[in-house]
Amino acid sequence: FAGGLPGGLDNPLGARALYLYRGGRDTYYRIHGTNNASTIGRATSAGCIRLFNQDILDLYSRVELGSAVKVRTPEESLAMEGRMVEGPTGLMVRFDSLSPEIQQQINNGIQPWPPFVAVSGVSGTNSIGSTEALE
Repeated sequence: FAGGLPGGLDNPLGARALYLYRGGRDTYYRIHGTNNASTIGRATSAGCIRLFNQDILDLYSRVELGSAVKVRTPEESLAMEGRMVEGPTGLMVRFDSLSPEIQQQINNGIQPWPPFVAVSGVSGTNSIGSTEALE
């Protein structure tokens, strides 16, 4: 969208975008704001990391080109946070925070709501390859 959609409130990348590079090449993954705050914390992207606009504005002001970015693998996240599932509102919740009845349904293959689908391809150490102010 960088070359074709002007910045502003209608831009899906929100107020700022940090472009993740690996080995000097664009991964096509971004850390960015959003024009739809209700999508934060939901499994609705193609792999980008979406933040509230005030958070990407803060992060953008503090990172430099070449800053290392560690994106965890699903296995690393599981080890650090425990099993996560998409809750009834679409937000990710800890599996052990759900009622035993819901846990049993999920363990029996019955999904009370759509499952979270992890996107692979950007885990590991990346770097900020370029930045964009989208105002």
